[in-house]
Amino acid sequence: MRRLTKFYGLSHKAKEFLNNNNATKMLEYIGTWGLVFEPIKFSVYKIDKTDKLQGVNYFEECVYAEVKQKEVWNNGPMIFTCLINLCNPTEFLYTWSEEEINRK
Repeated sequence: MRRLTKFYGLSHKAKEFLNNNNATKMLEYIGTWGLVFEPIKFSVYKIDKTDKLQGVNYFEECVYAEVKQKEVWNNGPMIFTCLINLCNPTEFLYTWSEEEINRK
């Protein structure tokens, strides 16, 4: 049986969030290594938001990084990623549910 790295990347919810907010990819970086030491690239995204706050234009730049949420084994590593907000990196955002991971 051939063992391979399976990179699933971001969840549907994370991709939808990035698309709905017109995120732009700023860069890619090696987030982890695969079974045969192949580089697995993750991305960093920027979202520009302009809002009116009490009659004044308020500009906020949010940067989100793709990070490893979970790595499970099924004839090789299966890698699932999620987002963190680099302005407040205290929690994983738009994660895969255990049910979604188990279906893969």
